[in-house]
Amino acid sequence: MATDMKQINHLDSQRTFFYNLARTHLDTCFIFAGLAKRELQAGMRAEAERLLGRAQYTYEAIRQLLDGVENEQRRSEVQVKLDRLDEEFNFLKHHLNLLEELRLHYVPPPSLHTEG
Repeated sequence: MATDMKQINHLDSQRTFFYNLARTHLDTCFIFAGLAKRELQAGMRAEAERLLGRAQYTYEAIRQLLDGVENEQRRSEVQVKLDRLDEEFNFLKHHLNLLEELRLHYVPPPSLHTEG
């Protein structure tokens, strides 16, 4: 009987661990996405892409951790935040693509300086 209780407590502890780890990774993800947005606003495209990549990597880790969160309310809480991250990622990707299109189609103005 005592062994059963230990196993139940261990399983419950594991489930709480997955939930807490997922929440911590979510916070990290939002930080990376926020930093990427800042870099994008500053015109630092390469840095924004790098930070977005880190956020997406962390996002995928959270998806895997979500399998270990069996409490439906906690799982739903994490899923809502993942959906918000999806929106952030789509925003960032859209603006990164716009910057790339502008860069590709940029034609420098003719030089006013004439050689003579």
